[in-house]
Amino acid sequence: MEARKGSFAELIESCVKDQEQQGRETVYQTRSGLERNVTKAYPGIAAKKARDVTPDDIVTILAAIHNRASETESVRVRALLHACFNFGIKGDYDPTRTAEKCFYIQYNPVVATKRNNSAMKVGQRVLSHDEIHQLWHNVGDTHRVGFVMACFIRFMLATGGQRPKQLLQATWDDYDFVRNCITLIDKKGKAGTTKIHVVPLSQRALSILEEVKAVSAGYPWPFCSGATGRKASNKGQVLPITIDSVKKAFIRYNEWLSEQAAAEGKPEHKNFSARDIRRTVKNILIDAGVNREQRNLLQSHGQTGVDVKHYDRHEHLPEKRESIRRYDALLGKIINGEETKLVDLEEYRQQIK
Repeated sequence: MEARKGSFAELIESCVKDQEQQGRETVYQTRSGLERNVTKAYPGIAAKKARDVTPDDIVTILAAIHNRASETESVRVRALLHACFNFGIKGDYDPTRTAEKCFYIQYNPVVATKRNNSAMKVGQRVLSHDEIHQLWHNVGDTHRVGFVMACFIRFMLATGGQRPKQLLQATWDDYDFVRNCITLIDKKGKAGTTKIHVVPLSQRALSILEEVKAVSAGYPWPFCSGATGRKASNKGQVLPITIDSVKKAFIRYNEWLSEQAAAEGKPEHKNFSARDIRRTVKNILIDAGVNREQRNLLQSHGQTGVDVKHYDRHEHLPEKRESIRRYDALLGKIINGEETKLVDLEEYRQQIK
């Protein structure tokens, strides 16, 4: 019985493998983060039986991360450890699990530790209309931001601020050029539940796809430059653009804007990231008179429960098309540098009635 009791390290490995089987996108970050901060940093704690790990052990691990001024990582590692112990508590009683090791965990030791809420900053950056106009027209001229990458950044805007990872992983087969829509796989959420999210494509979005066809028509993904993987798991394989490449593109574009501002004696540029595009689009949707329910449908927010699990993926397509139509009309004015008149919400409600 004692030999069957799994160690803390074995608990982590078992949890990570379970995430791999679920196809979780963050499994690589989970494995590397826990190896770096737990199993390699504290082999003594990792060797303990999982049921014998105490809140003091967890505090030791988190304090080391905090003391090197990595507060955000400390919060993330705490969340990962919390998930690992919850997995262990339930895993012993999972009839589908066939692992030799059991953990016999009676309580989650992470619960007793304090969460550093101040480290998780909620983003507030929203791009102005001028910034959107400039991004649309100038991102392709930025040094070391390629043609396909520039098209993808514009595509993020054109499709209503969809999650970039989902757009990058969509293949040509996921596009329906009869109905003019794209089917995205949404695995967002703690439960890792797979949801189907269908997004209508405006003429603006379709035009961008026509542009990238010249480069990526022979690849499985539209947003693929032909680059190959370097890791052992994908070395030599052609891959779509990665989210890390998108982050670097925004860094380079921000650097270019900062240089421009300094050269022209303008106020210091305030950086933004790909994450801020989604928030910016939401504000444009509000300005275009799209109500909250329709905004959530378009950006795949808050769709949970049995009804959503079994609904026809095209059921809400007409509402999404109307949202995209209103949004694209305002986006077009912003891109063209025209004066934008905000929609009167009361007038819009009367039209709906």
